Amino acid sequence: MNRVWTGALCLVLALIAGCDSDDGPRAVPPIAQLRIVNLIQDAPTILMDFSGNQVAGIGYAESTALAGVGSGTHLVVIATENVVDGTPEFLTQETSFAVNLNQEITIIAGGTVESPTLTRVDETRDTRLDPSNAEIHYYNAASGGAGYEVYLSADPSATSINGISPVSVAAGESSGLQVVPGGQHRLFITASGSGTIIYDSGAFNLTGSTRRMVMITDNFGPGGPVRGLLLNDSGARNFPAEQMPASIRIANLIADLGNVDVSIDGTVIWSDVDYATMSGYHEVAADNRVIEVVVTLANQPAEVLLTSNQTLVAGQFATLALAANAADGAESRLIVDSSRPIATGGRLQLVHASPEAGVLDAYLIEVGQDPATAAPRYTLPTLFIEVDTILMPRDYDLLLTFAGSLTPLAPATTLALEANRIHSVIVGDPATPGGDDFVLVVQDDSPPQ
Repeated sequence: MNRVWTGALCLVLALIAGCDSDDGPRAVPPIAQLRIVNLIQDAPTILMDFSGNQVAGIGYAESTALAGVGSGTHLVVIATENVVDGTPEFLTQETSFAVNLNQEITIIAGGTVESPTLTRVDETRDTRLDPSNAEIHYYNAASGGAGYEVYLSADPSATSINGISPVSVAAGESSGLQVVPGGQHRLFITASGSGTIIYDSGAFNLTGSTRRMVMITDNFGPGGPVRGLLLNDSGARNFPAEQMPASIRIANLIADLGNVDVSIDGTVIWSDVDYATMSGYHEVAADNRVIEVVVTLANQPAEVLLTSNQTLVAGQFATLALAANAADGAESRLIVDSSRPIATGGRLQLVHASPEAGVLDAYLIEVGQDPATAAPRYTLPTLFIEVDTILMPRDYDLLLTFAGSLTPLAPATTLALEANRIHSVIVGDPATPGGDDFVLVVQDDSPPQ
């Protein structure tokens, strides 16, 4: 899954006009603009072949830049990247994709791997936009068939939708273009017929003479069911100041010091956390995502082991991994957790949190296989290094050894890495310094099905 299939690139979408070279005919000048957005909710990286020109490595909620294409009827093929060798696996196609003069075309790959969809949104290219105005339009790519209403305020400090006329967007549909003054704005989303805000973009800028597109997408993190994705001419991004909560949990791998209490901004959130365990998630409000985490010995607030200032990211789950032993003092690292299941493989996050272990080799082998007949899948050279990967769905034996040897830190553990499942594994020091009982904390982080 870590490979990127490049195919025969005529780099990104210099598409359809062909690749210009000194030896061949000159490229036909482009007469339209095209981009593709990947919103297939359970797909890994996707690939697009547009009449023989390939664009690889389009991740979820990512978009190619708008780029020129020639007129005519084209073949559009969408594939996923195989989790073993990166080769393309067919998903869907459009055999008669028409491109005409002055079109601005957005192709939206949506749905699921089992039931993928290809939708196009066409607008007329406009090179004469009023420099004092901007254009914006909306597309509802969220699953579940629900409609939504979008409220755009010219007041970036607004906190309500009172007095704002909504734009209704049915499932799988796009709105018309909305012309608004350039400058700072704020966008709110509600379910159709509801006055309850379920998404708040925070302040963002609409520059005059530009056109922007907002995708309503599924939210795989803390907060409401949907979030906004902002498309400009060069790609897609989350809104820079979106008002979404974040969630954090603690993985306690501090050996030989007993249980711990953990507070956030002066309030104890987790009490008496055992060694080699993970806490539940704690949601942090959108306006308070810069936090101070203090770790103390359980029931001994004066015995501070660690103070760590962290900035949580809107809409993300994260784990604060704690490590060390009595001699070394505590250390920590904030790790972003995987939260979007993948239909073509099992997701695995492996974290090194063992100061005593040094460099580690990680074997992912057939259940019962002798590791001497295999090579390490990964090497983890430093404390808190992590691997976040997608693997072919099946059962694996996970064996961690000291680098360059077959000496195990702990007995192999069998992981059932089924499709649409997410597992986190953290390796920690022995409970007693110098011991040989290194620990593996295994957590099934798959969302409810």
